[in-house]
Amino acid sequence: MFDVQCDQDLWWSTGLEVFANRGILRKSAGTGTTTIQARLDNTGTVEGQKGTMQFSGSYTSTPSSNLRFILSGTTAGTGYGQVSFVPALVPAGTVSGEVVSGFPSVGGHALPSH
Repeated sequence: MFDVQCDQDLWWSTGLEVFANRGILRKSAGTGTTTIQARLDNTGTVEGQKGTMQFSGSYTSTPSSNLRFILSGTTAGTGYGQVSFVPALVPAGTVSGEVVSGFPSVGGHALPSH
């Protein structure tokens, strides 16, 4: 588990750095953007809960990798997280999401938590 709890950036020094995510890479705090410039090799889960995680280095994934989003409101950065890729992502894995308890659905009824 690597849990980003700020809006700071993770930059490379030599350009050869690799972030090998085999577990969970999560941004759980901060409503701004955290840019990760190192190359990301992802066989685990990248999870956007709050703010934005932007990947500006190369990104590789496998069929077992997952991009996961948590929905707890309608406001970007606080009600849900965002993940962006520069250049654009060509995913090899799955994209999933979860609605957390208390988020109102259409009609004003709370959805059950998972």
